[in-house]
This record gives sequence, C-alpha cells and structure tokens, in this order.
Amino acid sequence: MMDPVNERSEAFAKLCLQKFEEMKATRATREPELQMICDYIFPRRDFSLTKEPQALRTRKLMDTTGMIAHERLAATIYGYMLSPHSPWTMPSLLERDATYEEDAWFDHVSRRNHTWFGSASNTFRVCMAEDSLDITGLGTSVSWEDMGPRGPVYISIPLRQCYWLEDENGTIDTLHRFYQMTLRRAILKWPDSPGLQEMMTKTERPESQMVDILHVVEPRENGVRGSVRDRKPWRDVNVLVDKTEVLEVGGHERFKYNVGRFQKRSGDPLGYGAAWKAMPLCKLASAAMEAWVRNAEKAADPAKWTLLPRSTSFDRRPGAMNYPNAMTAFGLRDASKLIQNLDEGGNTQVAVEMLMHIHTKIEQAFYVDWLTPGEGPQKTATEVYDLRDMRLRTMGPIVARLEHEKLNTTVENTFEYLQGMGYYDPPPASLDKQMISFEFRGPLATSQRQGEAEGIMRALESAAQVAQLDPDVLLLFKGADTTRRLVDAYGMDGDLLNSPEVYEEKRAKQAEVGQMQQEMMATQAAATALRDGAQGVASLQGAQGGAAA
Repeated sequence: MMDPVNERSEAFAKLCLQKFEEMKATRATREPELQMICDYIFPRRDFSLTKEPQALRTRKLMDTTGMIAHERLAATIYGYMLSPHSPWTMPSLLERDATYEEDAWFDHVSRRNHTWFGSASNTFRVCMAEDSLDITGLGTSVSWEDMGPRGPVYISIPLRQCYWLEDENGTIDTLHRFYQMTLRRAILKWPDSPGLQEMMTKTERPESQMVDILHVVEPRENGVRGSVRDRKPWRDVNVLVDKTEVLEVGGHERFKYNVGRFQKRSGDPLGYGAAWKAMPLCKLASAAMEAWVRNAEKAADPAKWTLLPRSTSFDRRPGAMNYPNAMTAFGLRDASKLIQNLDEGGNTQVAVEMLMHIHTKIEQAFYVDWLTPGEGPQKTATEVYDLRDMRLRTMGPIVARLEHEKLNTTVENTFEYLQGMGYYDPPPASLDKQMISFEFRGPLATSQRQGEAEGIMRALESAAQVAQLDPDVLLLFKGADTTRRLVDAYGMDGDLLNSPEVYEEKRAKQAEVGQMQQEMMATQAAATALRDGAQGVASLQGAQGGAAA
C-alpha cells in the first residue's frame, strides 16, 4: 500500500521502482517471443529495452507474406470498428429505455462525436491506425489520452515502454511507462529538480545525454473526483530513475492510459495477437523462400565440372595448341564434354507449391484469406457476401473485446472532455443524474445487427403466409414499433422518423380524413339511392296513370 507514504518522498520513489522491477520481471519471459514477432512482422523494430548478449539477432527476411497479411488484418480491424461515413457510437441509458426526446439528443451526440473523431486535425485516426498494427501483431496496444488546447488528444505509446497490472476484475488499472528523454528537455520540464540540476553540472552535452523517466499511473486510495490534482482518484507520478527522485505528482479523474488486447488468457495480463499463431508459418516461409532462391540461382548459373587438371587451362588464342590428355584417359572423343554443368538446383516447382500452401495458411492465421481471390470459378456476389459475413462473425468476439477495452474508454473520456467544452447541445432535463453508456455501431456491429432485421423480416413473411388461413394473425404485430426496430437494426438515423407524438397526430388526421371520406361516400350513396328511388316512384306513377286512361 503506497498511500500512507508521502508521494513526494524518496521512499515513495523506491516503492515505485520496486513495483516496476517486479512488473518487468513478469514480462521478461515473453520478451524473446515478442522480439521474434518484431523480427518477422515489424522489420527493424526492437522490443527489448536493453540489448542483452543472449538477445535474438535480427533475422534475414526472405518472405514478406506475414508483413502484408498483418497490415491487411490491421486495416480490416480498423474498418470493422470505425465507419468513415456514419456514426459508429451511440449513447444509451442503462436503467431504462430512452424517450424520443432523449433519443434525438443521443443522435445529436452520436453525429457530433463522429465529426470530432473524423476531423482532419484530430489525431484519433492516426493513433488508432498505429494501435491496430500493435494489437494485431504484438497482441496489445497502449495509447494516452489527455486534454489539449483545442480538445482531446490521442497518442500511441510504444508497447516496449509499458508495463501494467490488472485489478481483481481483470481490468487494467495500473501502468508504468519507462522512457528516456534528453537531459536538456528534462531540465526544461522540471527546472526545480535537484537531481537534474546535479546532472547538468556534470555534463557538457545535455542535449545528447539521456535520462531515464518512470511514469506511474495507478489508483489512489481515498481519491475524490473533482478534488485537487494530488487527491484525484488516479495518481500520476514521474520518477527520475537515475536519482530515485519524484519529479512531479498529479492526478486524473479517469485512467488516462488506454490498453487494448487482441486476445487474452485468464489470469494473464498480456495479450496475444494473430502473429503468435502465424509466427511458425512466417519462419517456415522465410526459410523456404531462401531455399527456393538458392536453388533458382544454381539452376540459372550452375556449377561446372571438368576432367582437366586444375592447373591446366585452355588457350583460346588464334593458332594456340591445347593438349587435353585427360580425354584419352577417360575415352572421351568430344571436346565439348570436357566441361559440363553440375545439375544440383533441385526441383524448384516443389518449393513453389509448398510456398503457395504456406502463404495460404499465413493468410488464414491473420483472418484475411477471404480477401484473396481463390482458384476455380468466379464467385457470385451472394457467395462473396456470405464469405464476408462468415468472417465477420468469426471476428465478432475479437472486435467485441477491442470495443470494450479500447474504444469504450476512449469514447467515454472524450464525451466528458467535449461535454465540458460545451461541444454538445444542452441535454434534456430528464437525463439529469442518469447513467449514460455507449454502444458501438461500426460496420461489424451493423452487420451483426442486420441479422436481427433479417429475423424480423422472416417472421413477417411467415405471418403473411399464415394470414391466408387466419387474417387475425396480423393483429399480433405492432406496425410502428416493428418498423422502428428495423430502422434501428439497419443503422438508419432516428431523426429521419417522426416522433411518436407527430406519428399519432398524423395517424389521427388520416383516420379523420378517412372517416370523412367514408361519410361522404355514404352520403353520396344515399343520395343516389334517393334519386333512383324518386325516379322509380315517378315512373311507377306515370305507368299507373297511363293505364287508367
């Protein structure tokens, strides 16, 4: 427990460093595997903070299939979660259904959020693109969210710098970031630091000397929302590692680091990416490609053998005499057989077929095999959509985790920031003290929700067939509510529909107009009947008068 200790004391700095070393030791067993992923998937990228003698060396890459498949998966995940042309988040109430007025404000917030996240001057899309690469390859991505001069800012943090812990609910609530900066930048940021001042007096090149900084963000016991910085629920501490000195103490209302994991195992705080499964295939593909290139070189420029002694060479000058005595020793009579190619290139077609098989497996491991047209007859549009939907359903659990861990925190933090800036219209009074959450409506969520719409349509079609036997079956369905559910499932903006009050008003007017038309038709029918009746009476009277005469 760190709270009883003065957060600005050296003892507190030692506790932070001790906790950091424990977290570092926990991840040390995984760093060789992470470094191997960097070697094959992220060229020229180091994961380990320090180079150890036994550290993995950079490998010579001969095949880029894994890199390409990884980038395509990252782009696919990005496209699954975020929509460039329609809002992909929607506020909702946790305790009750929203009224039409509240739904209208939620639609407004959704559109304003989409405008903010999609703005060209916003760093969110760039940050998410970088995080998508980390989360699909290394299994985890880390970003930092804070309030800038023009609004919220988003920064992707190198995973190699970050160490974290989970709470008892499996939620990451503690993160230590170990990074470096030049001594000159550090002294400009923390000019009152005795340790940095001492280091300045001992160097002549502060612009090139690096200092180690540990940034700690973790829960603060007895923290109070809305309090001063050093009493907020989340402590923010910067420690100068070289001098075991606390440089700065602050706090936040929310956990500012945003950690997302592609997949994870119970009890393991580290995530697993698709590259973990594809790594054996990527290594095999690189080795097979290297062997294929080596054999192709031998086939194109094969080694040669000859029967002549090594010291003997042909004299090709005009009129020169050559004495190939070895010909008679082996019974050769044709000089063209003295030097022959040594065929050791092997069958390169076998390597080509094996590489094609490995490449297919790599694309399957990265979930992007459906993006590559296969051999055989061309697929119809229906087959392509069915294949896409199948892959969407396969990726559903993975994207759901990313939405929960990565996007949910980002959206909620951004909502609080923007609401404090007055970015939204004033909410209805009925939302006061109501718990608001967010649901995601990206391309994947929309595709999954369309399954609900298809189910409703199939039910209506079945009911229409039953209605041929019993017309009263159609009375079971609420037409207006069913239509609103279909509109919501298809992702249509609720503002395009009339409110329930306007709908009932128009319905009443339409019923009134219909009743008036029925009354007019009834009046016209009665008048016609009376006219026809009067003419019939007159005709009858005329006929009777003629008979009397």
